[in-house]
Amino acid sequence: MKSHHSWFGSIPAAVAVKKSGADFIGNVKTAKKQFPIAFLNEQLKDAPRGLHLALSAIVDGVELIAVGYKYSSKRVLTFISTLGSDDLRPGTPYVARFPDKHGNVATRDVPRPHLVSEYFKRSPAVDVHNQLRQHERRRSAICARQTPANVL
Repeated sequence: MKSHHSWFGSIPAAVAVKKSGADFIGNVKTAKKQFPIAFLNEQLKDAPRGLHLALSAIVDGVELIAVGYKYSSKRVLTFISTLGSDDLRPGTPYVARFPDKHGNVATRDVPRPHLVSEYFKRSPAVDVHNQLRQHERRRSAICARQTPANVL
């Protein structure tokens, strides 16, 4: 299964990955062609935290699931997946941390579907890769600016 950086979260990417033999879960942050992000946001606008809505479609022979997940009181996260409706079962809950009335850290479990749990379990690997790549680019830029001593 592939969990991708949010830049890749689109219907064409999901179809291409599935046709190559792997499953796909991607976060869709902005309006993408054919993806019902406005509909999911509108339907979940007043929903309680932890509620999710799933829509299915078949595109180029590939079954896709579009999921809207009410992450917080104001935010809906949207995902595209090729895993199928089996992964809409309950997953590991998100542990929300917030200050209580005395200033202590309190927690609350926010339910989420297995598909969303899997995405967040695997997504740090993408971020680590990006951080390592950016570090290498910074090192290369520093080395390129320094004049070797034997040239002087």
